[in-house]
Amino acid sequence: MVSIPEHIIDDIRGRADIVEVVSDYLALKKAGANYRALCPFHDEKTPSFNVNPEKRIFHCFGCGEGGNVFTFLMKLESISFPEAVSLLGRRYGVAIPERGGVDSDTEKVYSVLGAAEKFYHDALKNAGGGSKIKEYLASRGLDNELIEAFSLGFAPDEWDALVIHLRKNSFSDSIIEKAGLITKSSRGTYIDRFRNRLLFPIHDAGGRVIAFGGRTLESNAKSAKYINSPETPVYHKSRVLYGYHLAKKHARHEEAMIVVEGYMDVVAMEKAGVENCVAVSGTAFTAEQAVLLSRVCERAVLVFDSDKAGVSAAQRSGEILSERNLSVRVLVLPGAKDPDEFFKGHDLNEFLALAKSAPSFIQFAIDRTLAEFDLSDVEGRVKAARLAVPLLRRVKDEIERDQYIKYLAERTGAREDVVRREVAGSKARATASATKEPDKVKTASSRAEKVLIRILLDHPQYLGGQAKELILEDFTDSLYRKMFALILEGVRRNIRNTSGIMDLADDEELRRELSRLLMEKGLVDEDNRDAALVDHVRVVKHRPGERRKLRERMKLAGETASVEEFFNAGSKYLEAMKKKEK
Repeated sequence: MVSIPEHIIDDIRGRADIVEVVSDYLALKKAGANYRALCPFHDEKTPSFNVNPEKRIFHCFGCGEGGNVFTFLMKLESISFPEAVSLLGRRYGVAIPERGGVDSDTEKVYSVLGAAEKFYHDALKNAGGGSKIKEYLASRGLDNELIEAFSLGFAPDEWDALVIHLRKNSFSDSIIEKAGLITKSSRGTYIDRFRNRLLFPIHDAGGRVIAFGGRTLESNAKSAKYINSPETPVYHKSRVLYGYHLAKKHARHEEAMIVVEGYMDVVAMEKAGVENCVAVSGTAFTAEQAVLLSRVCERAVLVFDSDKAGVSAAQRSGEILSERNLSVRVLVLPGAKDPDEFFKGHDLNEFLALAKSAPSFIQFAIDRTLAEFDLSDVEGRVKAARLAVPLLRRVKDEIERDQYIKYLAERTGAREDVVRREVAGSKARATASATKEPDKVKTASSRAEKVLIRILLDHPQYLGGQAKELILEDFTDSLYRKMFALILEGVRRNIRNTSGIMDLADDEELRRELSRLLMEKGLVDEDNRDAALVDHVRVVKHRPGERRKLRERMKLAGETASVEEFFNAGSKYLEAMKKKEK
């Protein structure tokens, strides 16, 4: 594991704006002192994910996830702590010295992909006016503005143009191969994966290049029309949407995302003025991609090709998006196979009107099911209704389900009460019991521990004053004892903010409890904080049996023991606890 100097981590933690970072992924809305959004870590309809800018932490009151800006990125991007630190370091202009290790290899993969993007982009810009790539771009109406917006590139029609270039820039073959940019020929030599193709760089949510998609320039090519990068340490196609890094801010503004099938569809949409658009590309729509959409908006419009395969893909995608509680509409473009063809005869306003009036996914699915039967025939209506009923069982909202029951009854001529009984009959009504964790604070002394920890997390300077006599053994609740040990360790390391304290917790459950406690409202009366501290210290210090422990401890340490000695004792206790848990 890479060892990043602690002062650099502190610097990055201090510069990183957690609201700004989280806003890249979620549609945050101001809610009092906090910001709130739908949680990205579990399904929910009512926002319970909170971000506190002052404490620089987040906590979800629904699933319990919590932490600081590093934790958020680690969980959301599935990256390690050093990778999260490096990512934020680049963003906020803090240089991190390169060191050996697994994580530095990952950084090199990102670096070589960035170098490849520049190479391909320069190759396209420097291509001659009569070249195949320039002729193709002209035929698709792609101007310089679009080329720059998507950083489009060109892979020369050569076996090893890229690999030679990257070797000259000190990248090893192993790193280039790990990035998916080269492959071995039948002779065992390395050759470029992409040759004579228009290249579409694929970015992660933060805008880093992680892969490429390449379209052939040959009209009668024997090879595939499109090829994509293979799975790599940084690229997992099921978790990526093409154009997401550009579209997410527009999706938040429009409160909706347009989802299309391919790279060129996104470019065609951008050309027409639709900026909140992403593409699936190279994979069937996945639950992970649905999560990406749910982070920035609550509505999606599926615009897939009008052929049979496109309609089927729309239905599969709609099912997955509906599971994430997104409102989904399906738009089949009239008289056009794809967006590029549509915009040759229509303008932006016509598209927006069609998107607004497009049927909901459930209505689209019902209509598609009914279209397979002759509804003028009784047998056809019965079969159609039976096949459509399971679609209605997927609708979680009862009011919405009621409307579709009426719609299906009207379309098939069945009585509404009969359709309703069919839908309800086999519907699994597994009501998720939102059981809350029983409150551990049942006595005056344990509540005092909780209040003290909260005060000391927010104001560790009290350990040098009114709370200097507190020791680990004063805390009888194991959870608060662990938290106090972290506070002592933080002060010893001169970490005096709650976000930094969280990084000391190597226990995920402990980190969650810390964020829960820090987000709890009404626990401390700030106007009378000093008095509350003194009162609660008295409670935990002088309950039955504690006076004797305190006298013995102070006798060993000396009546004039400094607070640093207590900090050192706390650190030793924390290390002992870790060894015991192992």
